[in-house]
Amino acid sequence: MKVKSKRKAVLPTESVIKPPASVYQLRVEDISLSAGKHKNVHFKRLRYFGCPVLKRGTNNFPDGTLLRNMNRDQFIREMYCLRILMTLITDSHQL
Repeated sequence: MKVKSKRKAVLPTESVIKPPASVYQLRVEDISLSAGKHKNVHFKRLRYFGCPVLKRGTNNFPDGTLLRNMNRDQFIREMYCLRILMTLITDSHQL
């Protein structure tokens, strides 16, 4: 016959439990980086075959541009997140 233990189970407190992760939607059409005055990198160009150019001064493709989706959305999001992460790391080392 097994002897019952007198120890009580330790339950985690609220301070030990991780809060839920924040989830946000990254739309490829909205992802861009600014590299100074009138110098923007629009990640939505990477979505299409040949990386077509945008109309000057706008965020739109010229009329008649053939847009063949290359299904790179996940890759584009990963590159954007990597770029943001590298910016945070670089900024933290400049202290």
